[in-house]
Amino acid sequence: MRAYGEIATIGFIGPPRTNGTVLHEAFRLAPPGVTWVWSTMGLPEFGQLEFDRALDAAETCAKELASREVSVIVMTGIPLISSKGAPYHEQLEDRLANAIGKRIPVTSDIHCVLSAFAALN
Repeated sequence: MRAYGEIATIGFIGPPRTNGTVLHEAFRLAPPGVTWVWSTMGLPEFGQLEFDRALDAAETCAKELASREVSVIVMTGIPLISSKGAPYHEQLEDRLANAIGKRIPVTSDIHCVLSAFAALN
């Protein structure tokens, strides 16, 4: 049996203040030795004003995860990220990477989805 986080620790930035399904799915998907560290932006509801407030908190979340020395940081929330337009996920990833001194890889769930689509043609 592998130790907790022996292979990798995934830093997860999630928009909603409350969420049950994503947590359950994430723990089921992680192989032994991979674990999660969660930070939430506290999004109470869907709407542009709340989206803007949540995105303002993303850098703080990234810094908190980086201080725990996670292996990678994944920014999630496709509706939140895509509300700012198609290329915004790249700008957000750059902003978060810069906020933590580019010492840990940063990606987003929408980036991963787009990469999977490209790989599948």
